[in-house]
Amino acid sequence: MPPALRPLRVPGWWQVDPAHGPALLALVADPGGGLEGASDAEVAGLAWLAERGLGPRPAAAPALAVFPPVDGAGSESLADAHWLGRARWYGRPPGWPADGPENRVQGAGLLEGLGCALRRLHDLPVDASLPVVDLGELLVDAAERVAAGVVDREQFAPARRRLEPQRLLDQLHALVPVLERRRPVEPVVTHGACRLGAVWLERTEPTGFIGVARLAVGDPYRDLGAMARSLAAVFGAEALPGFFAAYGLPEPDPIRLEFHALLDELL
Repeated sequence: MPPALRPLRVPGWWQVDPAHGPALLALVADPGGGLEGASDAEVAGLAWLAERGLGPRPAAAPALAVFPPVDGAGSESLADAHWLGRARWYGRPPGWPADGPENRVQGAGLLEGLGCALRRLHDLPVDASLPVVDLGELLVDAAERVAAGVVDREQFAPARRRLEPQRLLDQLHALVPVLERRRPVEPVVTHGACRLGAVWLERTEPTGFIGVARLAVGDPYRDLGAMARSLAAVFGAEALPGFFAAYGLPEPDPIRLEFHALLDELL
């Protein structure tokens, strides 16, 4: 019987030649190696960013195999593998995630790197191949998660941890008419889940993004609010001015920030 596949401990992402159809690509180091698959949306987002210098770099591929998706997951054994001669493997970006110990010690340099990374992403030309996400869709997603009981209050910011998810959802709906009266912002390419662990840096220099299954065109405050929430949770609110200054927005809209930080708690 072929050996079972074990998840790899280091992140890896794979792009399959479209001619082969939808599939998960696995790095198999040896017959007892492992599999880590990425969703179609994640693979598409990584490939899109890599072509623009903001995603994981294509790397030389060792042994590669394609596994047909099974209920959204990878195959369970090597018996179902179809070996390929041509495929691209995306390794992890150079450096470390922004919340890793190697980057936490960078101080103001880390904040500057994060601001520059997000600015580079938001400055990319909007591409018609990317999906467009609007506020209504995000609110529906948040409401469905609250109704399903899958929102974890323990992951909330400390100031909100005592609140029920429904209370945050009510606050979001109350802010919608306030947002609608404010000057609209220009849609940009957004990450969609832009927290510290999604941005990789090497000595304060941005090297790429991961976790890009939600890559889409939308409100830049979707990323700004999520990153502000993530930064405040790890470094405190005093880290925010340096981040926004590096991004080029020294006076962010506080209502938009609050709205998208609340939304990020529920998504």
